[in-house]
Amino acid sequence: MRSERFDETTRAVALEAIGRARDAGVEAAEAHVVVGHEALTRFAVGEIHQNVAQEVATVRLRIVDSGRMATAVGDGTDDERLRRLVETARSIA
Repeated sequence: MRSERFDETTRAVALEAIGRARDAGVEAAEAHVVVGHEALTRFAVGEIHQNVAQEVATVRLRIVDSGRMATAVGDGTDDERLRRLVETARSIA
């Protein structure tokens, strides 16, 4: 089931990644964002021993820089991680 909150989040992150890439001077950029939940429950002696759940995000950024194409993938959507994602893609291209 799709959630409007996830749709808004993924769109905003994709636009932010593309904007950062364009601000860095690349010719073209494409972002693919996947946001979801991961959960882990461990049992010991028939009882729940550990229960962990978290929201995760993966951002794939494909750019064209000076006629060369590169793709970088990162986890997280904060400013520092998006900055490093653009930097990594540019260094690969």
